[in-house]
Parts: sequence; structure tokens; C-alpha cells
Amino acid sequence: MMRALYFVVAMCVLSHSATAAIIVSYVGSNITAGGFGTVDVMVSSNASSGTPDNLAFVAAHFRIAPIGSSPAGGLQFVDPQGDSQLTDPNYVFFGNSTGTSPLGVVSSFANPNDDYAGGDGTPLGVEIPLHSGLSPYLLFRFNLDATLSNVGDQYELKLLNDGGTDFWDDATNSLAFSPVSYAPFTLTAVPEPSTFALMALGSAFYYFRRRQPSNASHLV
Repeated sequence: MMRALYFVVAMCVLSHSATAAIIVSYVGSNITAGGFGTVDVMVSSNASSGTPDNLAFVAAHFRIAPIGSSPAGGLQFVDPQGDSQLTDPNYVFFGNSTGTSPLGVVSSFANPNDDYAGGDGTPLGVEIPLHSGLSPYLLFRFNLDATLSNVGDQYELKLLNDGGTDFWDDATNSLAFSPVSYAPFTLTAVPEPSTFALMALGSAFYYFRRRQPSNASHLV
């Protein structure tokens, strides 16, 4: 009976460990066509508060790729990156960063400036606990160049599951990733805000004109 109880407890612990994982997500799906923009990469964990994922070092490899007929090179990483996340209080390593800007390297894989590899970490002995009770932290703030894109063009930004991506705790144990972390994030080139306003004004004017009765309808 006791052996069976130990087995159940052990299976519960293993099940919890298997489900605890790092989650990488994104904020900012629209980029101004013909201009520049930013995308925030966020990090969180679905671990419990009692057994959090303790983050100390990050190495990450990202790539941009066109979707469908969107032109190659229409969206690129700005080289070098500005690393403005370093001054954001929501940055996961804010106040504990050992990195210096630039934190990564922009290079060309299939298209110009479509590849980014970078990272950061904490001083020895410092870990940042991540668990499901916390809001996502800022991990990267990417500056993107869309000067060669057109309205409607779409691109995917993706964290690569390769040797360039790994998150560790202070003892250099790798932290598990949720599969959703490797899902591509779609970015769409949109008109600049002033163009949106003109389009809305034009639509409203057209609708108003359509609502007016013609002169012929007043003839008797």
C-alpha cells in the first residue's frame, strides 16, 4: 500500500515537472509600411510559484521570413539593435543585467538582415523566478526596418529551436520550453496613422454623399 502511495506521489511530481516550461510570446503585430517599428518579445513560465523556473542566462536565435508573395528583405532587423529593453523596468534582467549593448548580432541568412542572435544574463548567484502567477517580462525589444515593405505584406518572426537558443538557471541547467515558444509570430505592414485617418475620412465622406437624395428626387 505504501509503495503504491509513493508511486502516485512520484508520478504527480514528474507530471508537474514535465508541464513546467518557459513561454516566449510577442507584442506588436503591426509595422508601418515604408517605415520602422518595434516588437516586444516577452518571457513567462507556467511553473507553479512553489517551484518556479529560475532564469539566469538567455541565448536566443530569431529569424524573419516573408509569408506568401511578400518581398524578401521587406522586413529586416535594424543593425545594430538599440536594446532599449535595458532601461525598461519590466525587462527580465532590469537592474541585474551583465550585458552591454549591443546584446546581439544581426546577420543575413536567406535575406538581408533577417537573422538575430543575442542574449543576456545576471551576475553569478542571481536568478529571476518565473511562474504562472507573474505577468510576462520583457525579454527583447526588436527594432525593425520595413522601409522596403508595402501595405499588406506579411512576415513571420520566429524563435529558432536550434543550438543558438537556450535558457539556463544559475547552475547552467537548461530550462524547458513550451512548444508554443517556437510558433511563428505574424507581422503585417500597415499604412501610417495619417494615411489611416485620410482613408477613414474618405470613407465617411463617400457614405455621406451616398446618403444625400439626388436633385431629381425633389422635382415635381
